[in-house]
Amino acid sequence: MPTIAAPAMADTLSSREREVATLVTVGRSNKQIAHHLNVSEGTVRNHLYHIFRKVGVTNRTALAGIIFRHPHLAALVKRFEERG
Repeated sequence: MPTIAAPAMADTLSSREREVATLVTVGRSNKQIAHHLNVSEGTVRNHLYHIFRKVGVTNRTALAGIIFRHPHLAALVKRFEERG
């Protein structure tokens, strides 16, 4: 599965998928993400499935690596970390 070009990734992911990807990147578990977004863990897994397919990765670590290479998404992660 080819990896999507980083500049196109922000446009490819929905706003909710970007939010889930950001939470994954800061180390949140599926359970923590579900609680934060007020959704079920199954919904989080579903979002991750779609994110992984769209981005062309198979795990959270690879997703985080791609996000940190994309300036817009990396900025979202930084803002999230600053808020705590």
